[in-house]
Amino acid sequence: MPSYTRFTTLAKAKCAGRRPRPFETIPTEILMVIFEEYCHSARESEETTYFPELLLTRVCRYWRSVAVSLPTLWTKLAITSLVPSEVVRTYLERALHHPLDLEVDLQCDSFDHAEREHALDVWRLLLTRAPQWRRLVVQLGPDDAKVALDQLRNLDAPLLEDLQMTCTTHLTETTPLFERALPSLTSLRLAGISLHRFTTSLPQLTHLHLTSNIPIPFSIFQGLMNTMVKLQDLTLRKRVVEGWPLYPLTEDTIQLPSLQSLKVSDRRSPVFVPLLSISAPVMKTLTLYDLTAHDLPQSFQETQICNNFPSISNLTLKGKSSFIDNGSFNQLSRVFPTIDHFSLLGVDEEFVRESSRAMHATNVWPKLQTISMIPVVEEDMLYSLISARTQPSAKTALKNVLVPIDTNFDNVGPVSQQLDDADSQLSPIFAFNDGSSRRCSIDLTAGGGSFFNRRQSISLSRFQV
Repeated sequence: MPSYTRFTTLAKAKCAGRRPRPFETIPTEILMVIFEEYCHSARESEETTYFPELLLTRVCRYWRSVAVSLPTLWTKLAITSLVPSEVVRTYLERALHHPLDLEVDLQCDSFDHAEREHALDVWRLLLTRAPQWRRLVVQLGPDDAKVALDQLRNLDAPLLEDLQMTCTTHLTETTPLFERALPSLTSLRLAGISLHRFTTSLPQLTHLHLTSNIPIPFSIFQGLMNTMVKLQDLTLRKRVVEGWPLYPLTEDTIQLPSLQSLKVSDRRSPVFVPLLSISAPVMKTLTLYDLTAHDLPQSFQETQICNNFPSISNLTLKGKSSFIDNGSFNQLSRVFPTIDHFSLLGVDEEFVRESSRAMHATNVWPKLQTISMIPVVEEDMLYSLISARTQPSAKTALKNVLVPIDTNFDNVGPVSQQLDDADSQLSPIFAFNDGSSRRCSIDLTAGGGSFFNRRQSISLSRFQV
């Protein structure tokens, strides 16, 4: 009997050993979703996790088999000159023939010959998979930028949709890149590299971001831009173009029929000069960096700019160097009379005060409904501004003021509760009533905020829209 009991116990223990552990019982389909979400979160988190896909393969054999059998899990890869070639090959092999999203940093120590050679070897390995590129972000150092770019000249990348290239040294080279064209390219971001090198890949662009200190002549730029009939978003930072016409003729106009958003900065010439040569009849959003009185157009040019951009409703001023006075706000209101959303982002605190004083006058953008401020003006001036813009005399009442979530006011207490409706995507919003029938809200963004206590004749309360 003892022998029988012993054998029975051993048999049960052996069977128990064969039972799968709990995390091995998760269905493959669910595990795939979990893996993809984990890898996405790992890349987006502030504490970057390198190669999260490889970490998954080290949990257990079951997870390894699932991860390796999921090729789309291996299509995203961030590479530096320190990443071993074996890791890059592993990702490329497991991705099979699926489209690739790559971030490649080829910057390395110019005195470390071995590191430079390794970086170029990895780059050459990635070039063999060019037909699979869907998104490519490349950082180039000063030493090997020309070599790396020259290898793109005859490359075929039919799936490439998003291309971002940054060179720490601005290259004067104009040799064409991707001469076979990029038929799927819709987004192009260049820093230190001339747009002139992409002449065959522009007509289908919808997003273009240019940063350069080596400008191209206006005549060439105009010819390239006029081919971009689908362009919706355009950013021009630093000296992208030289020779903007100060008094442009009709034939100097750049026609952008689909443009929705334009961002402009240029400390070497007035930022309003490019606006004289660009026509965007349906554009809604304009962002101007470091605007000063020097940048504003002459009075006889106001009508031309207004005609070039008849639909602008959202104006943003950014940059610590931004500063204009009351008179300049009146001019902006004449140039862009249809503004309903005005933003001050990352500007000096004194300019926020000056802007708030100017906007007390309801003839400045009479259709204004929303104001965004970072930083926010002092509490008393904010209340005064809201009161002025919500009076019955205002043609259109101010409806929203958007301020940072960590804003503190003397008569405001913290609120920890979330929205009453758990499924709502709205931010916590607080209503401002000044005794008239009009109401304004202060939006402290999602995830919490502050509530306003009753304060003399001003009543502030929470509401959802």
